[in-house]
Amino acid sequence: MREAAALPWAVITAWEGLVDRAGVRAGQKVLIHGRAGGVDSVAVRIAAARGAELSATASAARTPLVGRLQAVPIDYAPVPVERYVAEHPGGTGFDIVFDTVGGPALDSSFEAVRTCTGHAVGALGSGTHALAPLSSGQPPARASSHCCRI
Repeated sequence: MREAAALPWAVITAWEGLVDRAGVRAGQKVLIHGRAGGVDSVAVRIAAARGAELSATASAARTPLVGRLQAVPIDYAPVPVERYVAEHPGGTGFDIVFDTVGGPALDSSFEAVRTCTGHAVGALGSGTHALAPLSSGQPPARASSHCCRI
């Protein structure tokens, strides 16, 4: 019953991040940072149903589960961000990076997302980038008018 009760939260979180915020659609290259848990497993299913090309980070022990979820598994521990960006979206960056981990994974999301047109979406908002003020309607402390990763 606990798992069943958690499902709506996972679905709503994944849907809002991928569909409502990032507008995931067919043909986009999507990276999901997670540990093959609830929200990221649902996110993989939503993005796949909308026709996106999926990759997902997980530990070596969890990569078989990621593969079963219709995503290209990336073992994040031994593979640096630059390498998996070069290998999976061909060096151009992912159209959407959805982070369900926070911390260093959120920071690497900004390295993995396509410059200027990509979307990095975080479900936790913690890392060296402070995203919480943005979701509360507060303007960021420093704004920039140049092209940046968002």
